[in-house]
Amino acid sequence: MEQLCPDAISPSSKRIRVLPTLQVSSDPNTERHTLERLANLSLSSSPSPSSSRSTSPSSSPIESHGDLSHIFAIGDCADTGAIQAGHTAYWMGEVAARNILRLIDREEGRKNEELEVYKYGKPAIKVTLGLVDAVISNADGTVPNSEGQEDMSSRLIWDSHGAGHLPDDA
Repeated sequence: MEQLCPDAISPSSKRIRVLPTLQVSSDPNTERHTLERLANLSLSSSPSPSSSRSTSPSSSPIESHGDLSHIFAIGDCADTGAIQAGHTAYWMGEVAARNILRLIDREEGRKNEELEVYKYGKPAIKVTLGLVDAVISNADGTVPNSEGQEDMSSRLIWDSHGAGHLPDDA
């Protein structure tokens, strides 16, 4: 991304600047909003994403490197204010996928829905300790957990990949 659009990289975090819709942005003001959200982050209260900006691509600033509204960044590379953890990347991916579909619907004249804003949750982390034990730390404190599954409940994802009909030993 740095070679494609150097202005899309935050000089302070070295991550890709994104709008609340997870679209890449080269606007330096994007970083200011993220830093404000980080400064207000607390383990005891829900963060409130900035509501001062519209989610409409037509109101975003003119990008100095062309229109980047078709490019999305999620996970650790995205400067969103969310913690760097797998579960946050997963939920960012869900939002980005829905927004990509909405952009396709717009382009094909089917619908003109507002793009969804990614709202990160309270920071939380789970550290796995062996096959079934873990420690979970979040706004409610740190607690041990022994309810893990040896297979990490991987069977739950099979349906979403069209493999739900397969036997457990497949």
